[in-house]
Amino acid sequence: MSLVLSLALTAQTAGPAGEQDIALNKRAPLAFLLFTPTGEAGVVSSSVLIRAVNERVERDTDLFVTQLDPLEAAECAGRLACIAKKARPDYNRLQYELGNGEMAPFAEHQAYVAKKKLAYPKYLMVLSNITGGERDRLGVTLLDTDVALATIHTIDPRRPGATQELEVRLRQDAVLGEPQWGEVASAAEAERFLSDVFANHLRRRLDDAGHWRPYGTVELLTTQPGLEVRWDGEPVGVSQGGPVRLLGVRAGAHTLSLTHPELRTYETEVAVARDGVVQLRPELVPAVDPTARAMRLGLMYGGLGMVAAGGAVTAVALAKQDGDVLTVCPTFDGKSDCGGSGFISTGYDPGAAPGFGADVNPGGVLMAPLGYSMVATGAVWSLGTLLFGDDEHIPWIQAVAGLAVGGLSYGLSHALSP
Repeated sequence: MSLVLSLALTAQTAGPAGEQDIALNKRAPLAFLLFTPTGEAGVVSSSVLIRAVNERVERDTDLFVTQLDPLEAAECAGRLACIAKKARPDYNRLQYELGNGEMAPFAEHQAYVAKKKLAYPKYLMVLSNITGGERDRLGVTLLDTDVALATIHTIDPRRPGATQELEVRLRQDAVLGEPQWGEVASAAEAERFLSDVFANHLRRRLDDAGHWRPYGTVELLTTQPGLEVRWDGEPVGVSQGGPVRLLGVRAGAHTLSLTHPELRTYETEVAVARDGVVQLRPELVPAVDPTARAMRLGLMYGGLGMVAAGGAVTAVALAKQDGDVLTVCPTFDGKSDCGGSGFISTGYDPGAAPGFGADVNPGGVLMAPLGYSMVATGAVWSLGTLLFGDDEHIPWIQAVAGLAVGGLSYGLSHALSP
């Protein structure tokens, strides 16, 4: 028996003028058996029936057909319990028999399947073709395999009459709706019959479970080539310079992101409705300006260096000042010719004292005010760059503000110094 358990399809196709389609269809398996009780060739070939079922499953649902081997299924002789077990090789009833003759709960198998993340066919479709004569009699039965296995799990097959009881229970509990029957005399009639079954019978069962046409479409209206498209965090394609359509998008809330080496990452939440179309015109912003970023880093780290240098100048000024220096300053007509400041200047020379008229602290740059003004300037540069603006903007305001604060600090100190 050949049974495919999962399929995730991501395909890209290019259209005119760079238009591009990316298919995101994620489908679940649907077990399918074409059952011919008589074994005779019918009016309608098996290949036509299989193709018709595949086309409708792909067009109208989020399922994909996994065909059971008809030779292997033939030993079931039409018994639903046997066919259901063929469709679900993940289940083995013997594994859940306990030593006391009882069965472990079926929920243990469901937990095992969930833990292993096994993609199994939730549904089994049996297409019966009773051949013979000028017309074929087609019958469609849809079975819920979870319900079928849960029923099989509870009935001991060794008990007398268990086989008949099990078939009755399955037709009552696991078969979804009544089997649909019709007579056909040509391939065209067979296709019309199957179309009617899908539209009026299977749709009601699959729609409630969210399997009937659950997809929408997302259109990205952009002409930017080289955009890596990520859907819910997974890369699904790269734009080619024209509009991009994401097809087969499951209804619900999703995350879309677009990345490009020269652009800032674009990310948004997208709500998709069944059979709906969402159009997005992404706002693509250039990535970080390298010049602006370099200037911001330079100003921030330069500010830290300015703070360190200013602290050092202030420390030198405090260490250099000698409070024991004595000077003699002449006075004429009540006025002194000696200048001076409360802060030492760069010309400070305590060795010139004592002396008549010696100027120990002549005019010059005041060292302590210079030091803490440098600290103030550096602090504004570093903190201003760190806390305000971003890498897209050159930090002119922070640079000017730092110089202004430092200059004002020094100027006030100089003006207020005695």
